[in-house]
Amino acid sequence: MLSEITTLKGHTYDINNIIIYGDKLISSSYDKTIKIWNLKDFSEGEVTLKGHTNWISNIITYGDKLISSSYDKTIKIWNLKDHSEGEVSLKGHTRDINNIIIYEDKLISCSDDHTIKIWNLKNHSLEATLKGHTGLVNNIITYGDKLISFSNDHTIKIWNLKDFSEGEVTLKGHTSWISNIITYGDKLISSSYDKTIKIWNLKDNSLEATLKGHTDSISNIITYGDKLISYSWDKTIKIWNLKDHSLETTLKGHTSNVNNIITYKDKLISCSNDETIKIWSLKDYQLLYTFESIYTQNLLLYRGLLYCHDNKDIKVLNFEPAFQDYQNAIIKIFDIINKPKISFRGQYYIGRFYSRGLKRVSDMFDKYDSYIQ
Repeated sequence: MLSEITTLKGHTYDINNIIIYGDKLISSSYDKTIKIWNLKDFSEGEVTLKGHTNWISNIITYGDKLISSSYDKTIKIWNLKDHSEGEVSLKGHTRDINNIIIYEDKLISCSDDHTIKIWNLKNHSLEATLKGHTGLVNNIITYGDKLISFSNDHTIKIWNLKDFSEGEVTLKGHTSWISNIITYGDKLISSSYDKTIKIWNLKDNSLEATLKGHTDSISNIITYGDKLISYSWDKTIKIWNLKDHSLETTLKGHTSNVNNIITYKDKLISCSNDETIKIWSLKDYQLLYTFESIYTQNLLLYRGLLYCHDNKDIKVLNFEPAFQDYQNAIIKIFDIINKPKISFRGQYYIGRFYSRGLKRVSDMFDKYDSYIQ
């Protein structure tokens, strides 16, 4: 079901993020560079973007621009048309930048300097600096006209993006670092190293439920329909019912930390430090396949191919048997940086996938292109 097509080599140190931009794959690394790969022929990084002087923490696209954040305290904006060196460098943070997101025509960044900064993408000016956290700000998400942040001060803050007012609400309850936050309708769901998941009501900012069951730190959470899926350092994946907050099942099989999970149709794909990728049925929660000798911390499923990075290299695996008909799919990709301070990031890709067992990868992409619009 899963076979290796090629391995993309070029980075000299661990890769920490991969995203898709048209027919390109863009990767960032702790080697301080960004590489752009051609997905039609899987040619070696056709372009290498250099300019950062420390680890790159995140990359996102905005129109024909690529935006990168780094532990060198800067944000760089690159032109994807001519791959010119960072045409703009945004400076203002005084410590490592952990993440960046887009909100309308604004860029929002969070940092170890305990602050969140809001930049104008039209003129590249700094519009506001949000202060209130007493620890490293690990990640940020938007919810309507609100910005939600979490920090290793164990709190979640909700900010007003209309007037950039200081955290109007502070949610307290976790007793250790928060690993991620996501929204589900009018709910906010947070996971933590305190082994719990908390569900908050965003209408009145009250705590609705605390989910307990994991026996070690929870790495991340995603939603699948009316289910919540969590994975942990306890080597397990748990599936919760968001209607009544009950635990539906625990998926056991990995023998080390689970690094990442994604969903496709009624399947769950997981990877682990045990050097396996497992595919589970989300209908009956049975283990369907195990692929061994594949170490990865990140999974990206796109156009019938599974991309995973093994330290310095990116493996491209054929996942065609999962794509036998036209399908509408939402693929969720979450990246984990294995560092004492942890940043969690998400990218969403919506597409239509099609396969007829084409012999050549280039032909397969040509066929798929007409269905992606």
